[in-house]
Amino acid sequence: MTDSPLSDLETTDAAPPASNWRPTALSIAVVLCCTAIFGGLLTGATQLWNAVLPAAGGAALLAGAISLAAATAYRPLSRFVAACLLLPASAGVVAGLGYVFAKQLGGTYPVGSVFVVVSLTAAGFGAAAAVRDTLESDALESALAVATVASLPPTFAFVPLAIVRIFEEFSATLYVPVLVPDPVPAAAFPGALVGGVLRFLVAPTHEGPHLFSFALVCYLAVIGLETVLRTYPVADLVRPNKPEAADRVLDPLKRGLTAATTLGTLVVFILGILFLAPRGFEMLPATILDPVTTLAGVDILRVVLFLSGVVGILLGIGSWGLRRFYDASKDELGKSTPSLVAGSAVVIGAFTLHEPVLTALLDAILDVLPAAYAGDVQTQADAVMAFYGGEVVVLGLCAGLLFVAAVAFAVLYGVVNIGVMTDRAAGAAVAGAGLFVASAVAATVGAGTTLVLAGLVGGLIVRDAGTHGVTLGHEIGRLGETRRAELVHLAVTAIVGVVAAIAAVGLADFLGRIPALDGSGLSLALGGAVLGVLFFVVALR
Repeated sequence: MTDSPLSDLETTDAAPPASNWRPTALSIAVVLCCTAIFGGLLTGATQLWNAVLPAAGGAALLAGAISLAAATAYRPLSRFVAACLLLPASAGVVAGLGYVFAKQLGGTYPVGSVFVVVSLTAAGFGAAAAVRDTLESDALESALAVATVASLPPTFAFVPLAIVRIFEEFSATLYVPVLVPDPVPAAAFPGALVGGVLRFLVAPTHEGPHLFSFALVCYLAVIGLETVLRTYPVADLVRPNKPEAADRVLDPLKRGLTAATTLGTLVVFILGILFLAPRGFEMLPATILDPVTTLAGVDILRVVLFLSGVVGILLGIGSWGLRRFYDASKDELGKSTPSLVAGSAVVIGAFTLHEPVLTALLDAILDVLPAAYAGDVQTQADAVMAFYGGEVVVLGLCAGLLFVAAVAFAVLYGVVNIGVMTDRAAGAAVAGAGLFVASAVAATVGAGTTLVLAGLVGGLIVRDAGTHGVTLGHEIGRLGETRRAELVHLAVTAIVGVVAAIAAVGLADFLGRIPALDGSGLSLALGGAVLGVLFFVVALR
């Protein structure tokens, strides 16, 4: 009889899904809505739409890229999308900040506009990052890896093309002593350089003893042999039945080759100095110099040593690559390939779409710049495109924008790891701080007192709601009943902010009646109110 009620109960070992331990839905809604509403009101009051929209939109895309780079589900696809978002995200941020800077420089926007746009951009970034609370060390490390790998293809395509353009313009002919002694056209220089290196190693013709090149060939052969012995099961191949017997011979040989590699580094360095110094080899005694010079003059020996070294190194690299490929898990293989594919797509796009991109970009820049600067910029831009070519210019711009994203992630990663900013509820903290600073600075750009105070209160609510939502998400989870506690907490925070705002208005009115302060009453009132709110929050905690 007593067992019957228990028979209806079911036990399970299943844990809540990982998505349960995220910020609560209500806190995310509060952070997003408050940031969007107050950010929009501040932007409208300051008339900075043309700068805030692209900058904040790009910052939100950067936050989305961080979330996708750290995602565990559909990792190759998520990393590919994250890499694809980096270019428009960086372009939006750079375009928005560059626009407001140019307008403020030209006098169209008042002083302080740049700080408002920067603060609202940070608020948009923080609000987007608060959705999944992704400003954590691991997520930022993943985003940094994605940005770095994605920037490699356009960078490696841009640098040699730009160098070739420079060589073609400033050097009709090029030469390198010993390797390319006779000047050759710049276009033929790479091939001549490779041929000169091979000739220097295999069949040198320069004056003086050829000891340095012979030492390089011997060093290459030693490295090749050591690489093969350490990457292939040579003992099993030589003595399949008794590999331990072969190991007794091969182990001392491996140790000897390691010692020869170490000693060879010093020998090559010394011979290199003697090769560069005038009459350097004359310092060697004839009893050593003469037989070694004779040995170094045997061309067939040089060819054998060179080929054995190159083949050994290539075999070692191939073996290492195959082992890495088969030992790597699907997760490891999916880390870099999607980013490389996205970066390669950027290179292809630069070669196929450079003309319309440059035309649209130049038109937009000329429309923003003051008339006094537009003519000079047009002249310089035409000269740069004529010199490098449109595809090289677009490749450089893309590589630069991806580098900006990588630097931004590296800075955030460093800030989080050294403890300047905690990685818990960091997104809400950035959003609240950005909204708070934007509201404070907007007072100097044309925003009214009521909106400024509302924005300050909104920044406080965003910061506190986001932090509380992250705490509840980590401790109780999104499946738990937390809405009532969140609403009470939000109500208390809002009441504290409103009381502080009313106190600031009253204090400003009171201080405004004191002639000695002469208009600084609002600043003092705001400062006192903010200090009071901070002390109150500290006391509550």
